[in-house]
Amino acid sequence: MTASADGLGVLGYALAALAYLLVALLLTTVWRAKMKGSRLLPAIAATAVWALVLATASARGRLAALEWSLAEALRATLWFAFLLGILTGSGGTVSAGLRLGCYAAALLMVLFGAAGTLPGLPLATAAPSLLVLDGLVVAILGLVLLEQVMRHTRQSQEWRVKFLWLGVGALYAYDLLFYSVSFLFRQVDPDLWLARGYVACLAVPLIGIAVGRMKAWQARLFMSPALAFYTTSVVLAGLYLIVMAFAGYYLKVYGGQWGLVLEI
Repeated sequence: MTASADGLGVLGYALAALAYLLVALLLTTVWRAKMKGSRLLPAIAATAVWALVLATASARGRLAALEWSLAEALRATLWFAFLLGILTGSGGTVSAGLRLGCYAAALLMVLFGAAGTLPGLPLATAAPSLLVLDGLVVAILGLVLLEQVMRHTRQSQEWRVKFLWLGVGALYAYDLLFYSVSFLFRQVDPDLWLARGYVACLAVPLIGIAVGRMKAWQARLFMSPALAFYTTSVVLAGLYLIVMAFAGYYLKVYGGQWGLVLEI
């Protein structure tokens, strides 16, 4: 898979790696006591590694499928662990199917990435498309988990953690856009790729504000233990993908002068 060697892309991912590394350092020093047991540090560290891998790939202009899949799977797994940890730490229970689906999607990323490096396998040709599709599934699952966390945050504590949910939500919402466009048009959009690092950077201040407002990380103090499953994010993601599919079909069949406008 190609990755633009544009200096803006390298800068964006490099800044993201630096920003998340800084947050990780703060979590191990200044914020260590208040965030103990939150599982946020591994997720932040994984995002720093992810950004560093993509910055390196952007610099050389090519991203290997296995390299990409490992970086994406690492980040996805640890953010899933963070969100699932909040839900279970509040005293509630999470569906075994949802938990299994989240980690299975992350594992499939690695398998599809590995398949792309073995030309002899029948799956090798389809591996890049499957990897992008799996990235889309991971984004939707992340939004589903985030919705459960947001809806069950106690109203009295929303001001403490809302910026954290906004920051994590921005990461998943942009991934939904990035992977859906890449899957529907059968190629990675270079502009969306270049901007992804900057979007990750924009989430850092939001996460920092939320952590600064926390006195101590105990999910049961800001989460309601009576968990009910909400599917609004699934419905909205489904509607979005339907609209995107129709737009993609129109562009393929008709195109014309309005093709570029509609694609944007």
